[in-house]
Amino acid sequence: MESRNIKELLTNIPDSGEVLGESNASDASPNTGAPSRKKFLYLSDMIDQAETKNEDATRNVINRYFDFGEALYLRYKELKPSGGKDGAKALVKEEVRKQIPETKFSDDALRKRMERAGKVYKLFNSIGRTKIARIRSFPARSILNLSDSNVDRVLAGVLRAERS
Repeated sequence: MESRNIKELLTNIPDSGEVLGESNASDASPNTGAPSRKKFLYLSDMIDQAETKNEDATRNVINRYFDFGEALYLRYKELKPSGGKDGAKALVKEEVRKQIPETKFSDDALRKRMERAGKVYKLFNSIGRTKIARIRSFPARSILNLSDSNVDRVLAGVLRAERS
């Protein structure tokens, strides 16, 4: 899994910037007078558009986790000189909990969100946030659920490959 992630992050594919419309199979029904082969072409094109939307959504999720991770890191960095490492972590967690009530996220769910944001920030801050735009085939969860050691392996793999 990690080698596939590394390979995809190293692939430079330009963004099409295309705006996609929504449709359904009845839009391509034979009642439109179009031959069935055009129906299949249309439906195939709709799959391509849906896959592109999915890719865009994946990159958006990863970008939002990056933003959250960056905000956590910057606040931690701001508090660390006066509170030390452990004090700053505790103060950041407390601030986040005050802003995000338990009715929205349990302590465990919030902890996981913060951990995932930290992993995404660590990875893409190190290899370059622009690499998020290169993600095409793997879901956001495959990055969000990486263990710390797997994040380090992906990070090292990308950096090593870029040096070659």
